[in-house]
Amino acid sequence: MVGLAFKQGTDDLRESPAVDLVRKLLDAGMIVEVYDPQIEPKNLIGQNLGYSRAILPGIDDILIDASSAQSGNYDRIIATNRLVDTLDLDADLIIDLSTIV
Repeated sequence: MVGLAFKQGTDDLRESPAVDLVRKLLDAGMIVEVYDPQIEPKNLIGQNLGYSRAILPGIDDILIDASSAQSGNYDRIIATNRLVDTLDLDADLIIDLSTIV
């Protein structure tokens, strides 16, 4: 998945639909990696920290850097925002949630 925060350029995870989607994918037994350069678990504080730990207690384990995201072997790539445009990824694998009406 590309983009975890509520919107691009922030680390606000509270009420982010992407957080809920990741939780559901993990609960379904899928292997999930997330690229969002704004999210640094050690920097999360307050309600943002509480929310992220409650919904994704293993957040540290699923976050990856740009290099890993671009070199990964994925079945599908879920894009939650235009952050996906900053990566060199196979466009045929991208499901762009921002285009779903």
